[in-house]
Amino acid sequence: GGGGGGVVCSRPVRSSPPVPLPKHGEVSLPKGGCVYDFVCAPAALLDTLAHEPLLVELWHTDKYAADSLLGIATVDLAELIGVSPRALGRTAAAAGGGGGGGGGNSG
Repeated sequence: GGGGGGVVCSRPVRSSPPVPLPKHGEVSLPKGGCVYDFVCAPAALLDTLAHEPLLVELWHTDKYAADSLLGIATVDLAELIGVSPRALGRTAAAAGGGGGGGGGNSG
């Protein structure tokens, strides 16, 4: 088989507005979905996803200080192919509906 040549998108996608995230919590991101169309053979898609993981950054935002990176998670999208989605748990849904807390911003 031929090697590579695919284009990998590295443009960040940010949640807007920033989402308050409680310590050890989960929240849903408003407008957090992205859709990409892949025109390639399934094997080429799996190969690309296996070699180019999705990076998820968590940022703390503060109107009085510069934004600071809290951490980076790596998601192997090849492992997610064929996995059924799950809904957020009850505590996460409740945490996402409240106000206050430190601002988290994923991008």
